Amino acid sequence: MFFITEESDFLSEAADTLSHLEDLEEFDIFKYTRKSSNFLKVVKLLNNHDKLTSLRFTDSSRAAHHIVANNARGRHPRYGLRKCSWTIGIGSFEDVTALKLSFLQRIISSVLLFPFVEELEILVLSEDCFEYLKRLKHLRSLKMKFDIDSTYQGNFSFLSCIGQQLRHLCITSFKEIPVNAISKYCFNLEYLKIIGNATICDSIESSYNFKNLKRLEIRLINANSLLYVFQNVRNLKELQFYNAAVFDDQRLQEILNRNPLAFNHLDKVFVRDCMLSREGFRIFLEHAVNLTKAYIKSSHFSLDVELSYILAPERKTIRHQAKKSCEGHGFLLLPWCESVYRYIDMDVSFASSPVPNLPHSISTKLRLAIILQL
Repeated sequence: MFFITEESDFLSEAADTLSHLEDLEEFDIFKYTRKSSNFLKVVKLLNNHDKLTSLRFTDSSRAAHHIVANNARGRHPRYGLRKCSWTIGIGSFEDVTALKLSFLQRIISSVLLFPFVEELEILVLSEDCFEYLKRLKHLRSLKMKFDIDSTYQGNFSFLSCIGQQLRHLCITSFKEIPVNAISKYCFNLEYLKIIGNATICDSIESSYNFKNLKRLEIRLINANSLLYVFQNVRNLKELQFYNAAVFDDQRLQEILNRNPLAFNHLDKVFVRDCMLSREGFRIFLEHAVNLTKAYIKSSHFSLDVELSYILAPERKTIRHQAKKSCEGHGFLLLPWCESVYRYIDMDVSFASSPVPNLPHSISTKLRLAIILQL
């Protein structure tokens, strides 16, 4: 396996110098190299390494198009790539304009040569490509980015072609991204990441199919989308919300009224710029009974809980971390210091101890962390 992090002409050299590595399976370059001749080096890598399964962060679609276009016999090889990137690394308006002319042919060629792809990153310049992507029967993880001037249907109906087979989906777009469309067409999702504005498309009938979702990350969300997402989640373990001003006490209560088990399996939560009050967070804790790590930044308080030190076997280590945490937060935590040391020295469960304003259902570890930081 080779993983290169620096943008250089290493790809050009690698095609020649690594030719002796017959068992090479993964070749990943973190930064895309924009030299125009590099697609020929990708062709060489593909032809020299039959066991290559991963070629991420480097566009392999142009190489595929070249192979197909120059094969006069019409019999095309099949490569065993499982992880790859198509049409990525575009660096200028001229690049995008030129790519649009050959985009669909690149995708057709890539699907033809790489039928075993499981993880795919793609810059989408035309939604017509999804008619061909659905032929990738092994595709389970899709990361797609829409160019700033991309045209696509606002109801995301193109996902109907491949959505049912996806387990992981990441969408980056400057336009609105309808979560109810994703729920309708991608009903087996376990991981969803939206880099953009999550909204609701009124023309799509709500289906509430996020029951398998385990990890959720959304950069910007409105109130209706927030309520929709949590309508029927049952197994959510990780939650990340950015710009979450709509997440306040009222919306929290609405979520719990609709789905009391929404936060039951949460293990990690990261919520930034929300409007939860301390009382709202207390209610949240009552339902997030399995929480072990939390970062909450609200207009009313800020909480960053890293619980690894709580697991230390020696109580003196915990005492040191508790004292350090208290000192680091100044007067806000000084009133708690005496109580913290008392609980640390007592070999009893916090659930039977009178800790003000904290529900008895939360774990011992989290209870100590909350005492330290609220």
